[in-house]
Amino acid sequence: MKRLFQVLYNFYAILLYLILMVLVSPLILASTLFSQPVKGNVIFVACKYWSSVWFVLVGIRYKKISLQPELVREPCIFVANHRSYLDVVSLVRLIDRPTRVLARHDIAELPLLGHFYGQAVVSVNRDNPMDKAASVIAISEALAQGLSIFIFPEGTFNESSDSLSSFYSGAFKMAIDNGVPIQPVLFLDNLDRMSPLGFLKLSPGVSRTVIMRKIDVKGYTKKDVSRLKDMVWNQMSDQILKYQNGCV
Repeated sequence: MKRLFQVLYNFYAILLYLILMVLVSPLILASTLFSQPVKGNVIFVACKYWSSVWFVLVGIRYKKISLQPELVREPCIFVANHRSYLDVVSLVRLIDRPTRVLARHDIAELPLLGHFYGQAVVSVNRDNPMDKAASVIAISEALAQGLSIFIFPEGTFNESSDSLSSFYSGAFKMAIDNGVPIQPVLFLDNLDRMSPLGFLKLSPGVSRTVIMRKIDVKGYTKKDVSRLKDMVWNQMSDQILKYQNGCV
């Protein structure tokens, strides 16, 4: 009976996913009438409404925990842990201003969907030095336009038993180069809600997002990238462990 419920629930979740995508598609199609950055902003807003409704209808209770009064208002670089596909849904559910996500290049190459996806993210191929350089330029341009950037500094899913896997340096170097603060974010329950295997492992329940205190990079130079990266990693790891151990 439990297995049957899981199958039916996942079928229901996928069906809702498709229906909601169809409902927001007119807004996404309307975005083609605009140029950047408005086009990407419209797509981001459409995804935000989609994620908010989908969470409610599949029984995922979104809970925001703020360790500071509010999200950073100025352009910033968001950094978060990454353990589940649900993290992407959570981030658009959380953020209340136009933002671009640094994302895998291969999804942007998909027919149709990839075109719209590519308008609302900064795609990167870490195996291609020229592509990495182009993404750095695109991020700097987005920040100059008043947009924020969302990066998973682990690069991919953390499938280890550790609270965090090691960070790439890119997010921290870009924060220093562009003089923008870092806003750490934690997704605490998304691995329990949806495993990296995808929709077939979805389950209802709470999904907590923790907004940590922002980190100002004023006074940091390129020589401080590793120190900044290690400091942010330690703060995020310590906070995850506190929640896992029930200390907060």
